[in-house]
Amino acid sequence: MVCLTVTIVLTEELVSCYEFPKDVLATHLVFAKAGGLLALPVIVTGVWLWRSERARRWHRVCVLIWIVSVLAATGTGLWMFEHGTLRAR
Repeated sequence: MVCLTVTIVLTEELVSCYEFPKDVLATHLVFAKAGGLLALPVIVTGVWLWRSERARRWHRVCVLIWIVSVLAATGTGLWMFEHGTLRAR
């Protein structure tokens, strides 16, 4: 989760140098926000798993859903940069 946070912060810095079509950016932001919000159940079930073995199945499901959402966010992010134009400085 720390690596994902660092990646998001560094990508925000990179994004400031580009302009993106509004529809492409809006599409990516849906997946990016979903990936960020779905990290919360992963963290909660991870703490629960640390305390109780009963949480293993729930944690596994949360992790799999989160991975799919992050992969979708990565794919739409790459697609977004493909349609972006570098700003003149």
